Amino acid sequence: MVTGRQPLDSTAPTAGSLSATTGEDRTKRRDELFRRPRVGDLVTGTVSGLTSYGAFVDIGGADGLIHVSELSWDRARRVADVLQLGDRVNVKVVKLAPERNQIMLSLRQSNLWNDGDPPPE
Repeated sequence: MVTGRQPLDSTAPTAGSLSATTGEDRTKRRDELFRRPRVGDLVTGTVSGLTSYGAFVDIGGADGLIHVSELSWDRARRVADVLQLGDRVNVKVVKLAPERNQIMLSLRQSNLWNDGDPPPE
């Protein structure tokens, strides 16, 4: 029976070996990323996704989440009222949870005055 498929080339990387390498690289990058920023650090990133509960920001290899409650000192009805895809933002790292692959960020805390109060209007 002819199927039209080419015989498997034993010298070509298989999907399993390729994904294993990618998985190892991803794990290494993730470990490096969680060592780099510390809670309280200010970092710059690019908004990579918007949801009803917040915005994802690429901070150089991984996405952190700005929860909707951390977007603004004023109440934000929708995430898109505050941020758009591709926006460059300065955010504060408020929580790192490597065991859960979570980086929690805050836009509003990155805009604090020296005494910790929100900026005057």
